Amino acid sequence: MKNIEHLVYAMNQMVGFIMDLPSGLDGFDDIDFDAAFAELEKVKSDEVVEVVHAKWICIDKRHDTYQCSACMGLDEDIWGCEGWHTVTSQEFCPHCGAKMDLQ
Repeated sequence: MKNIEHLVYAMNQMVGFIMDLPSGLDGFDDIDFDAAFAELEKVKSDEVVEVVHAKWICIDKRHDTYQCSACMGLDEDIWGCEGWHTVTSQEFCPHCGAKMDLQ
């Protein structure tokens, strides 16, 4: 399900919840649900990016070299002016942007 579909589903759930309240929409007169829904529909699919999930695969333990399972891009642990750069601590692949959350 795309992000916009999640938002539409959440809005429908919210409206259903409000309608089920004993007071209904009392007190919500100044909220324009149609306008809010129209704003949700304006979201373009190019603004919603599919998340690619991946993991680091160690291909050379001696040199701490890792490969992204999504794009096969290489990265390695290095020492820099800010300290150790450890590949496996990165949340995203610097090559393709994949979210590194797979085991």
